[in-house]
Amino acid sequence: MKITINGQTVCELSEIQKKVIQNDISSDIFESDMIRRLSWTVDHPCSQCHDTNKKSWNDILKSKGVKSAPVEKVALAEEVFKHIPCDLPPDQEKDLSVDIDGREVFKVPPTQKRMLVLHGKKDPDQYCHSQMAWILTHKYERCMERLRREWEPKLTDRGSATLPTDDDEFATLVFSQTDYKNRSQREA
Repeated sequence: MKITINGQTVCELSEIQKKVIQNDISSDIFESDMIRRLSWTVDHPCSQCHDTNKKSWNDILKSKGVKSAPVEKVALAEEVFKHIPCDLPPDQEKDLSVDIDGREVFKVPPTQKRMLVLHGKKDPDQYCHSQMAWILTHKYERCMERLRREWEPKLTDRGSATLPTDDDEFATLVFSQTDYKNRSQREA
């Protein structure tokens, strides 16, 4: 699973890493869950920006003679940014296209980038790159920790005197056990 933003690789999960995550997340929702995590890295700070600024944004729009304001968070921000400056560098005035394995899954438009800037993210493009890489890497690391916590005692009880220190080798050993079941198999 290769995640790119405007063609630049952000993160790439190997098949083993995907299987480690699928030990915790059902395979039928795996991709949608990864997309949810990626979009959260943008949506959450944008929601915080909206919540922090909503009253002042409504006051600004009222002072500019605007009679009604959009309810949706990004639409409200877009309307406000027509009246107050929140500039982006010219090279960041375009959408960021977030792709998984070459297929676009969502975009981060300039309005959301402006919200990120207003929320304290100086370089929204770099923020998106680093946070999206972090969120998937972090998910894999937590899943790997849980896999080790569950299976190290089992493998030791089965007579293993040593266990692989390499995560991929450890996961491969676990997945080769006849009684191993991933989340989907356990739920079935």
